[in-house]
Amino acid sequence: MTTAIQYVEEFKTKWNKKNAKLHGRKEEVKFYYPCPKDNKNKQMRGYFKNPTEAKLEINAFKKILSDGKFESNNNNQITFKEAVEKFLDEIFIKLRESSKVKIRNIFKKIYYPAFENVYLDTITYTQIQTVLNESAKNGKSFSYIETAIIYGKKFFKYAKVHSLIKENPITERLENNGRKPDRTKVKHWTFDQLQLFLKTAKEKEMDLQNYCCIYVLMHTGIRIGEYFALTWDDIDFENGIIRIHKSLAKNENKTLYRGDVKTPSSFREVYINDECIEVLKEWKKENKYNILYPNVKNGKHIQPTSFNRKLNIYLEKYEIEGLPRITPHGFRHSVGTYHINNGANPADVAELLGHKDTNVTFKTYTHSTKEGVKKLANKMKFN
Repeated sequence: MTTAIQYVEEFKTKWNKKNAKLHGRKEEVKFYYPCPKDNKNKQMRGYFKNPTEAKLEINAFKKILSDGKFESNNNNQITFKEAVEKFLDEIFIKLRESSKVKIRNIFKKIYYPAFENVYLDTITYTQIQTVLNESAKNGKSFSYIETAIIYGKKFFKYAKVHSLIKENPITERLENNGRKPDRTKVKHWTFDQLQLFLKTAKEKEMDLQNYCCIYVLMHTGIRIGEYFALTWDDIDFENGIIRIHKSLAKNENKTLYRGDVKTPSSFREVYINDECIEVLKEWKKENKYNILYPNVKNGKHIQPTSFNRKLNIYLEKYEIEGLPRITPHGFRHSVGTYHINNGANPADVAELLGHKDTNVTFKTYTHSTKEGVKKLANKMKFN
């Protein structure tokens, strides 16, 4: 069984009015290929201007060698996977470990099931778009597919520059049909909501490990990965400073480790007030390990995403009226929004959050509020 797409002899052509309208009145063709995982034929779709174009494309797929590789007119034959490994070796020199894992997984999950053993110079624009469409159909998010498109473009540009292919197959804009995020979903809390949650957590006697984590995230706006990488050596109680220089990440073996922070500007010292210092001191008395958020059974690091589930459990348990669900990263949004809306110096907020410049701060971590919009309306009085 080959992992290359093998289109069977029989294929169906169906004119679907709804899809035809969406795809500029192009013919919708259903393809069937064997899936290596379950040995069953699975369906993919492609869109063509007419049946003739579809048949020409599919006939190209039928030229498969006995080893599962498409025929190539290029004497310097190289498979998609072989070329990708060359590409990754070059770009990985500049990237941190967590980014390497992310990019390699995109190629494995999006492109390899279709192209792993396919000769590189046989891959066409239509095949690439079809693979992306199938990923969207299987529930991949808009942002995930967008990243796949970005690195797909970089890869084929690399292949062209290094003469691995004669022509870049991506001749048109690749469409992203992934699942789009819910724009109505609340990403941050107001100061009053943050205060209400902390008050409720204290009244309900939340365990000190999670209370300390939430308090520090709300107070400083640091990233969840940065907090999970902290040790007590990073806390300067005397001067009220948290030194951010590591972020918890996962390598290709899925092992957690303290890696570099996201960007050079993420290396920073974050000032904390007396209240935050007291919360940290209380937790340090109970915590017998050097890690701020350890596995209490063995003192090892914990995957940061696990805290998302814990936060949801607390929100469900406390049943605080009018308090929407947010992620741990939402505390970071809340901090940025609060400070900007209350007249803080944008440069100070950017430094607090570890941004390179204020543009990132304004674009990503500030949100309009009803109160703020009302104030703008009240300022436009002419009498």
